[in-house]
Amino acid sequence: MVPGLKVPLSRELAGQLLLALLIPIGGEIYSQLRSAPFEGPTESLLVLLGFGVPSLYLAICLLHRGTTFRVRSKAGGLGAHVLTLPWREGRTMGQLMVSAMVMAIGLYCSHREPRIAAILLATGGSAGLAAAIAFDHPRVRFAHPYPANRWLADAPTLARTSATTPDAFSYSETGFTAPSLGISETAAWTAIDSIIAFKQDCFGVDRIWIELQLGPTQFSFSDETPGYMSFMITAEQHLPNFNSNWFSAVALPAFETNLTTVFERRSA
Repeated sequence: MVPGLKVPLSRELAGQLLLALLIPIGGEIYSQLRSAPFEGPTESLLVLLGFGVPSLYLAICLLHRGTTFRVRSKAGGLGAHVLTLPWREGRTMGQLMVSAMVMAIGLYCSHREPRIAAILLATGGSAGLAAAIAFDHPRVRFAHPYPANRWLADAPTLARTSATTPDAFSYSETGFTAPSLGISETAAWTAIDSIIAFKQDCFGVDRIWIELQLGPTQFSFSDETPGYMSFMITAEQHLPNFNSNWFSAVALPAFETNLTTVFERRSA
């Protein structure tokens, strides 16, 4: 029986690496089957061992119930990230697959064009290694890891469950209050003249800001304000002509201000 194993990778990355390793193995087997007699059997054996042993190890780890994988977590908060990549993490996994394909092509060319094969192997291996490190590294951030359309669909649940501090807003039939934001008396929904949303680039993280115009008074809050999304969901239920696609418009593309009018009261 295989004893408990500890793997310094997340389960997600281990699965993707296993698929990536199988690509050059399959490419080498295909290359040898097409050659008669076999070309470079010693080199092929080294290739199969070099990719086969890690893939076998990962397969055992994924199948063995006693395996302990690294808990994959990304650091949060301003200044917690050392690198922000302007794409989603799914693209990084795609990069890992493409890198494996490049290496497979390099192995196929190794018997005919050694220089080209060396370039392809070095390029594919370097890109794959960078993708694997970025995927699991806690201080490497991806832009919008949570798709905007799914965010909007799950927003009511997230608004109820994600807050770790009391909601900054309280509601009544006619309006709302937010003492921590300076609104201690009830502000009527009908008193809101406009709502504007935009994104601020904070050198590594994006912060969404909401600005409300209440007659001569203007106040703002960000996505770090407890209950900010529940406020927007509640406001949409009370305000006509509310832009329900505001989050997508503000969130994408990344690192842009994306100033968006969420609501503007129309005069009669």
